[in-house]
Amino acid sequence: MDKPYSEADCRTIHYYGSASFTDGSLFLYGYEEGNCLTGNVVMKELREACH
Repeated sequence: MDKPYSEADCRTIHYYGSASFTDGSLFLYGYEEGNCLTGNVVMKELREACH
């Protein structure tokens, strides 16, 4: 799974949290406008990755 955005992009918005995927990649996310996915989208991808 490729990162949909870079960590640098995430640092420019209000940091909210992170989610670790099974491949070891760390995805940062926040609720401000920007290149990061929202927490809800991240959790949706996490659930799908676990199936």
